[in-house]
Amino acid sequence: MSKYELSKSVEARKLNPRTGQPTNDPPATIPYGAILDKVEFDGDFVRFVYLMERYQAQAEHVKGALTALGGAAEVATAAGARDQAEGTVENREATRKDFKLRFEPLSSNHGLPLYRTAIPGGWLVTNASFGAVTFVPDPEHRWDGSSVK
Repeated sequence: MSKYELSKSVEARKLNPRTGQPTNDPPATIPYGAILDKVEFDGDFVRFVYLMERYQAQAEHVKGALTALGGAAEVATAAGARDQAEGTVENREATRKDFKLRFEPLSSNHGLPLYRTAIPGGWLVTNASFGAVTFVPDPEHRWDGSSVK
C-alpha cells in the first residue's frame, strides 16, 4: 500500500491493535503534513497508520485532503485511492531517487548556524548545532532569508 500526505489537520480515533475497534481515548488530531501509511477506505470511514499506530477518521473529513507522495493528484474516493496507489508506484520510486533537499544558510542575530530548504507549503528550517527542525508556512515562498526574527 502507498503512503499519503495530509493537506489539512484531521480528527481521528485510535484503533485497538488487537481488535481493530476504536478505543475510548479522546480523538487525536493528525496534523497537516502528516504521512499516512496503509490507507484503506471502508464506507464512511478511512483507516490508516500514523506514527506506527492505527487510526480511523470519517471519510468526509479526509476526502480531498490526501496527496499521494510523489506529487500525484488528491485522492477523493476509495476507488481513486486504489487506482492512484496502483498507478503511481513507478513515479514515486523515480521521484525518490531524484529528490534531494538543498539547505541554504540563513543569517541569524544569535550566531547559531541556521539553514532552510523549500518544501511544499513553506520552508523546513534547521539548527545544525542542536538538530532542531521546524516548519515555517509560506506557500508562495516569499521569505527572502536575509534575516531571522
